[in-house]
Amino acid sequence: MKQENEKLYMAHRLETPQGIALSLRESAEKIGESAIEEMIDSLVDFKQNIFNFMNHFNLEIVDFKSDMGDKRFEKGGFTKRAVQDHPYKGVGGLRLVRDKLSKDFLFPDKDEPYLTLLYRKLEEETKELVEAMSRKERKEELGDVFEVFNTILSVKGISASLIENRRQNSELKMRREQKRKLVRKK
Repeated sequence: MKQENEKLYMAHRLETPQGIALSLRESAEKIGESAIEEMIDSLVDFKQNIFNFMNHFNLEIVDFKSDMGDKRFEKGGFTKRAVQDHPYKGVGGLRLVRDKLSKDFLFPDKDEPYLTLLYRKLEEETKELVEAMSRKERKEELGDVFEVFNTILSVKGISASLIENRRQNSELKMRREQKRKLVRKK
């Protein structure tokens, strides 16, 4: 309950509307808690929430897509599987990093601990996105969120087009239902 109140307080203090902030953070948390078919639904839900966020702030994918590619090229991205010993964050004292990589970083070869770290990283980046105050910060955080999101898809072997097609179908169903409700009211 305390955690929910904290989320509500943070959303209230920020420019991000409370409903969007809560939906984003809750959908990010669900991704790591599901079996594969439920995970796909959670990924679709998360991506839809990201698009709702983008629509609210009038952001387009082209606004940050090029920055995202540059960042992945410069820093290596999360696909490098670099983790840093960090006593206060992460799983077992580890957290994912992509900046300032050196020989002191560990590179896990098994998928499970790496996926757990990716789920946590997605939650962390989503929190930073919700807390971003300027357009520039939002663009940077959206790039980070999509980078982690796409890395999860890659590691799990899930097609990005599958997620996008399901998201579009879900959005279409929702719009049709809204139209039906409007027609019934008349």
